[in-house]
Amino acid sequence: MPPQLIEENKTQARRITELEKRMSGGVTISSADTRQVSETTLDVDSSTINNVKLVKLKLRSASKSAAATWFEWYTRTPRLWEGCGVRQYKSQSKQIVNFMKLFLSHGFTLDPSSSGYSGRVMTVGNTAEANTKAFLRGKGMKSKLGSGLLKQLRLLHRNGAPKEVINDYRARLSVGQICGPAPVETKDFA
Repeated sequence: MPPQLIEENKTQARRITELEKRMSGGVTISSADTRQVSETTLDVDSSTINNVKLVKLKLRSASKSAAATWFEWYTRTPRLWEGCGVRQYKSQSKQIVNFMKLFLSHGFTLDPSSSGYSGRVMTVGNTAEANTKAFLRGKGMKSKLGSGLLKQLRLLHRNGAPKEVINDYRARLSVGQICGPAPVETKDFA
């Protein structure tokens, strides 16, 4: 056997021994020098080792603009309202889109069978986002992305700020100025 392979086998044997000691209840701390290995074993109660919880890091995705949420709501396959693995994500997307609909003063029509459907969805989404940001600026708020935007809009809704806008939206909805592929239960604004 080559000397390099023999050395790797010895290193692996030391690691296995360390692992076996850790599994049997003692914690081994090793400091490896190229010439020698010194081992120190600490006596630790096994119940304290079992009580240690591993912390799982939460990964965050980049925030999406309101127009991107709008586009995904209307163009994603399968549709978000038909089924989504994460209910919170579906709910948040639905609420952002519903708030954006409030600020389309002339309504909109989206026909999924038309040839320029995705372009039309993007145009309407950009218009709705611009109008939403203008409304927030008018109320003295900074425009945000994703959940930050939703928090601001919910706060305004709780304080009764967009009442006239909601009434106008309901009027447009009742006369058919708002037509899209989403089911009726996702169009109503509570």
